[in-house]
Amino acid sequence: MLNKSHYDERMRIAILDGYVDEPTCLGVPPYISPYPRYLAGAAWSIDRDADVRYITIDDLRRGNVTIQELNVFDIVVVVAGMAVPGRYLSTYPAHPKEIRKYLEKVNRPVKILCGPAGRFGFGVAGGVKPREVRDVFDFVVKGDGEIFLKEFLKSREADPDTTRGDYTEVREYAVRGGGIVKQHPNYPDYIIAEIETYRGCPRSITGGCSFCIEPLKGLPVFREVKDIVAEISSLYRHGIRHFRIGNQPCIFSYRAID
Repeated sequence: MLNKSHYDERMRIAILDGYVDEPTCLGVPPYISPYPRYLAGAAWSIDRDADVRYITIDDLRRGNVTIQELNVFDIVVVVAGMAVPGRYLSTYPAHPKEIRKYLEKVNRPVKILCGPAGRFGFGVAGGVKPREVRDVFDFVVKGDGEIFLKEFLKSREADPDTTRGDYTEVREYAVRGGGIVKQHPNYPDYIIAEIETYRGCPRSITGGCSFCIEPLKGLPVFREVKDIVAEISSLYRHGIRHFRIGNQPCIFSYRAID
């Protein structure tokens, strides 16, 4: 059940984590991916008093959060997508049929789909395009969810295809969003924060590896070391003690010139 303090006059945003699994990013518990953290940071950068709640697909599966409770929010942002289906021990990513099952009953909030599912579709058998759940959402974000959310909160208008130009745009979000980890069911002892260092692939000009989506993100764009340290420091202050420097195609080629 959601805390009753939720029912006030602040902007109410639910980040529903359907768990992501990409070649370059782990987001299935015990991992928490950068996606929900960046989204929370973007929301708090616009309205520091916004009531941002982190909810997992397991909360819906187990009845810990109901459809009626989701309908109290102003915005529900779903993070989902298995770019590379795998085998999981503790739980498993949201299937498009699950997302439809739960979200088609949520009719009050603005509903936004982002993450790999919005950009590439669902990596279930044979692949499922986002159009399979398109009618459930008001917006399917093919760009960067945190950039879209920021612009939407500012003006109620935003381009779902907009991507960030570089990592300076998420520097603040990565730090501000660290506090959302306290709402994770595994907090504080059984949660690992996935840390992003760069995205893109130098082989994108030739198509890259057949199994990987990273070349679709273009040539590498790197985060500054000081920004990565600032994010980890924020997460540490919020109680996280386990980190994985894993959200990149190749840790050995970080900041490589050639």
